[in-house]
Amino acid sequence: MAPASANGIVGVKPTVGLLSRSGIFPISSTQDTAGPMARSVRDAAILLGVLAGDDPADPVTQTRPADLSLGFAAALPAEALRGARISVMHPRKWVHPRLEVLRASALAALRAAGAELVEIPEPPNYDRIWPPEELVLSYEFKDGINAWFASLQADFPIKSLA
Repeated sequence: MAPASANGIVGVKPTVGLLSRSGIFPISSTQDTAGPMARSVRDAAILLGVLAGDDPADPVTQTRPADLSLGFAAALPAEALRGARISVMHPRKWVHPRLEVLRASALAALRAAGAELVEIPEPPNYDRIWPPEELVLSYEFKDGINAWFASLQADFPIKSLA
């Protein structure tokens, strides 16, 4: 979640449909999802549980399993990371250098909690992933933003990207 990682806080990008997208400026109908941002994982988990739910204005929220527990914070026992193996990829060159200090601190906290960190290299085809994703985002953005403009009050002066 880019805003959270760029600001040194915890962010959760939930599965599309867990939280309503109503009122959110549309970028990609298949990828847009709101998520909590907080100071800690526990705070983010509490927010996620409070924010999750059905919304008639966002039909994708109706696809969430009815028996899905929203008690995300309760699933965070202190020993949860003991013995967990977590892959860690070195940040790309565009990450701000001051964030490396925060990253090192977070990795140390994970180790202290009992996690085993496994450094992995950046996938060799990483730069080939973005162009097709950008193409999908461009088409979905155009369609989504035009629908969003059309949904605004009748006296709103902009009706489409055109």
